[in-house]
Amino acid sequence: MYNHLEHSSRAHQSTGNNGWAPDAEEQNMLNQFMVDSTDEKSYGGGDGGVGGDGGHSGGYVPQALPRPPGYPPDLRPPQTSAAAFQPNVQNTYGGLIPGSEPSGFAGLGVGDLNKAGDLGSKRRSQEMTLEDKEKVTRDRNREHARNTRLRKKAYEAKLSQMVMDLTAQREQQARERALAATMERERLSIRQGVVRQMLDLRAAGDADVMKWMQIVDESFVCTMPITPFRSFQHAEVNGVNRVLRGLDAFIADVRSEAICVESIGAPSPRWKAARARGERVSAQYALVDLAVAEDSLMAKWVFATRNAVSAGAECECRLDGMLRCAFTPQNKILSAEFVFDVMSFMQQLQCAAAWDPVGTGKAAVEVPIVVNTLQMAALPSTECRAITSARPPYQIVQVNPAWSQLCGYTSEEASGRTLGILQGPATDRAAVARFMQDVHAGRPAAMTVTNYKKDGRPFDNYVRVYPLSSSMGSSGVTHLMALLEELPPREQRAQQNRQGLAIQQQGELGRQGRQSEAHPSSQLGHKDESQGGGGPGQPKTTHAPENPELAGRASGPGINLGLIETQDRHGFQSV
Repeated sequence: MYNHLEHSSRAHQSTGNNGWAPDAEEQNMLNQFMVDSTDEKSYGGGDGGVGGDGGHSGGYVPQALPRPPGYPPDLRPPQTSAAAFQPNVQNTYGGLIPGSEPSGFAGLGVGDLNKAGDLGSKRRSQEMTLEDKEKVTRDRNREHARNTRLRKKAYEAKLSQMVMDLTAQREQQARERALAATMERERLSIRQGVVRQMLDLRAAGDADVMKWMQIVDESFVCTMPITPFRSFQHAEVNGVNRVLRGLDAFIADVRSEAICVESIGAPSPRWKAARARGERVSAQYALVDLAVAEDSLMAKWVFATRNAVSAGAECECRLDGMLRCAFTPQNKILSAEFVFDVMSFMQQLQCAAAWDPVGTGKAAVEVPIVVNTLQMAALPSTECRAITSARPPYQIVQVNPAWSQLCGYTSEEASGRTLGILQGPATDRAAVARFMQDVHAGRPAAMTVTNYKKDGRPFDNYVRVYPLSSSMGSSGVTHLMALLEELPPREQRAQQNRQGLAIQQQGELGRQGRQSEAHPSSQLGHKDESQGGGGPGQPKTTHAPENPELAGRASGPGINLGLIETQDRHGFQSV
């Protein structure tokens, strides 16, 4: 249609405005073109004109538009009226378009005008000179180059910003990793300290609840093998292990372990003599090979006595094991699992207490097993046993013949009474009060105290109390069992102390003699060392043994050293 109109326009320009008239076919095409252009429903039509939204302009009525360049001034026949030329043309809202006298291109859409403008631009481009075209090309190239530089500059700025952002992100991640590593090291250090503190308190037998609450959670659970050589409740047995739930049960096991350590070497005479002198066996834990996995810490540990031989035992004892602890976010121990060889330690306890009173070569004690039930406590035994109730005033229920022989009370005389019948003027009331704190809490307890027999004679003894359950597997403490170990009398202890002091003095003299022999020039001037302490040709002087006690034994005739032995009979290294 545009080509046809353009042809008509050229014909009109050649003949003039008054010499051109459309034929019937052209007239029909013009009428149809005007109707179609008006039906665009708005100024701009469906080609995306001024109406914007699909041609709807909100009721705006298009008026006569200026003619595009290159088109004839008026293509409408003069005799055609507006009513005849635009019959039944409606606007967007259904109303008739008010009829101002339309010109030849009234009602054309902007899309149509754009098409016409493109034709005009093409025509003008064809009419441009070569210089104009070159100028346009140069301008276009300059604009393109300028836009390219701007894009390159923007891209470089974007890359620079990306590098800065990535660098900042990497630095932030590095700081976060360093902070996390520092926090992990601090957490590991804190947890190692907590585990060491737990083992130190355990080795010391500390029953202070406030100290334990600082490192152990309220819902603490401890798992370990069954320990026949220590006191425990049968309700804790779960398969082949013991499960201790709560802080009270764990503290009770701590006290049980402390009493076990104190009793290493019992009931040998050497142990009783050392106990009477006030010597106590001590032990310590050592951690090795720590490993951390998330909220858990695993480590090897070594439990060893430090002075068992000097405190009356025949050998030192050592126990190796593994420990696994889980922690709360507050670095408190939530659970602990101990793994160790029970039978190995029981054999060491037997060797530490082994003594041969008659030279038969047989040990005087068997494998130590601590009684935990009422039925086991009622069995015959050479130990001095008294069974009491588990509630105040802790009345005596039963005593065995060994206890009656030591204290002088028969079973009938002791039944219904308390162990207070053994106390007297020399009894340490403060020690008894500390002792009763563990008893009231249902924990094992021990003390060295002066008691009195029925005839009023005082005797020192080492008392241990263990909780008992009524039967295997039952829960709760129903009775208590008190074990008494009589210690040497005070006169004998005083004599032993005097002997120990003499031995110490003799050892000091022996060390001084060895020092003078090692440096003879300080005493005798420049004397030939090959002569030793004698004249020429005499054998070289033999130095005294390094052990002070052996030196005292060698240089102190007439002093009874039978109560102090320095050699380990069973091959264990002594301190």
